[in-house]
Amino acid sequence: MSDFIISPGYFHTSFAIVGWNQDFVKSASEDCLTVAIRTPALSAKAALPVLVYIHGGSNAAGGAGSLADDALHREGIVVVKIQYRLGAFGFLGLDALRQEDPHRSSANYGLLDQIAALPLYGYSGNDNEPAADPLLGSVATQVMTDMWFRCPARWLSQRMHAAGAPVWRYEFGFGAPGSGKPPEHTTEIDYVYQGPPAKSLSGDWPPVQRYWANFIRTGNPNGAGLPAWPSVAQNGGSLAIEPGAVKAVYGARADVCELMLRGLDYPPSAPVPN
Repeated sequence: MSDFIISPGYFHTSFAIVGWNQDFVKSASEDCLTVAIRTPALSAKAALPVLVYIHGGSNAAGGAGSLADDALHREGIVVVKIQYRLGAFGFLGLDALRQEDPHRSSANYGLLDQIAALPLYGYSGNDNEPAADPLLGSVATQVMTDMWFRCPARWLSQRMHAAGAPVWRYEFGFGAPGSGKPPEHTTEIDYVYQGPPAKSLSGDWPPVQRYWANFIRTGNPNGAGLPAWPSVAQNGGSLAIEPGAVKAVYGARADVCELMLRGLDYPPSAPVPN
């Protein structure tokens, strides 16, 4: 297995200078439309599954990060990280900009960057796309606890399932690797891309990389040697990924969510707590 990297590194074009975003701010640049690719094989005939990662950050912060420490390609996956314009560069809406656009549109330049990048890697959004080449990305705005995360996620997964989509929910309980801290927003991403340290115990490093690799290959995260992960179609199933236990959960806090959203067509919007 060989490694091949194109355009390593990352960029950032945000004005948001907050704790988790400090490192990205240091490398900020308007020259930001780049990609990073890592593949386990250099063969046009290999027909490898592809992961295209679109980072989150409320469309104003963050970046896709470097491939230097990633290990997901060792599962036979081509890893692609795309960068796109953020903040005013990617999402500023002005009448003057709408007038010069043939579609009379503005404030969606970052999304257009993403759309332009996807066909480069074989993803066009057609129904004929192979099941082994899913598009994964982190949502730009997420919420926490029952009100900000769990119940809205449950609501969305139910509607996606009703629309005919296979849906796999999970709750992640590990902090960032080696930090000793509780879980935070997107801490599971490090476990998806990086491999476990040489002396780590199985309970210290959850098998999320194997789940993600299975999903990328087949559209189903389950595989040999892994705790069963039920889909939402199986009685509201989800997977709890926590220190000491990775286990199936059914109807997680369903009663609380039903009460919270009673009489509403959709979850109420709410500010993310500081």
